[in-house]
Amino acid sequence: SEGIHAYSLHPGGIMTNLQKDVSIEEQRAMGWFKEDGTTVDLFKNVEQGASTSVYAALAPDLDKHGGEYLEDCAISQGVNSKEIYAGMGAHAIDMEAAERLWKLSEKMVAPK
Repeated sequence: SEGIHAYSLHPGGIMTNLQKDVSIEEQRAMGWFKEDGTTVDLFKNVEQGASTSVYAALAPDLDKHGGEYLEDCAISQGVNSKEIYAGMGAHAIDMEAAERLWKLSEKMVAPK
């Protein structure tokens, strides 16, 4: 009624100063760089990484879609078992697991 919506989102892999303590050798070993020294395509620059958050805050086409999971400036297409960097895992929409997690969370934060 107030026009306020909440979303979950994944900004994507972003190459920032957070990686400064990971040696270039370790980054190469993890497959973050191509042979020519450029980052692999899964990484975004800072502006691209911020874009889904900006989309969530400003996009009028999301007005009737509160609670959605967003990625790459769009509502996620759902479960994706083949691509580890896109979509969501099946556990994300498992209602029985959600109920167990909710009960466990209530138990853990209950006043003593």
